[in-house]
Amino acid sequence: MKLLYFKQSLLLLMCMIMTQCGSDSSDVPAANKENNIPDGITVDSAENSTLANESLQILNNIRSSSRRCGLTNFNATGPLTWNLKLEQASKIHLDDMANRGFFDHTGSDGSSVGDRAERSGFIFQNIAENLADGQRNLQEAFQAWVDSPGHCVNLMNSSHAEFGLATNGRLWVAVFGRSF
Repeated sequence: MKLLYFKQSLLLLMCMIMTQCGSDSSDVPAANKENNIPDGITVDSAENSTLANESLQILNNIRSSSRRCGLTNFNATGPLTWNLKLEQASKIHLDDMANRGFFDHTGSDGSSVGDRAERSGFIFQNIAENLADGQRNLQEAFQAWVDSPGHCVNLMNSSHAEFGLATNGRLWVAVFGRSF
């Protein structure tokens, strides 16, 4: 997985160098500047990982049944698919919160979930984010989101088609969206 990340980073860097020939350089490396990824933060892919598979199973099971989120009733809706770019956006925000000791939908740099998704290469029609703190496993994190009306709406929103999630075992970040 780290080799895949290295290859993706190298390709991104090569593309950026080719498109920025002749432009002013700065102290910030091109890859970090382009993606606004704070120094010291790496993004590993969970493609086909246990986390991706288990979270999709739980989420799509939730979405397969009608449910009430606060005052809003939702019909069962279709399954979501895993998106590596949304996973990356989740991981960047997770690491930002963990490394800087805060818990908020706004990043330490003032970024929104939409900003982080775009920086990860996800151009979206719609985007949403769920955060959780202190849950010990996926089941507890998803149950906390089902029990919270606003988070439940994000889980059940039929406009979403894709999903990515990151956790450090205490903090949980899920990003939902639909690309163009």
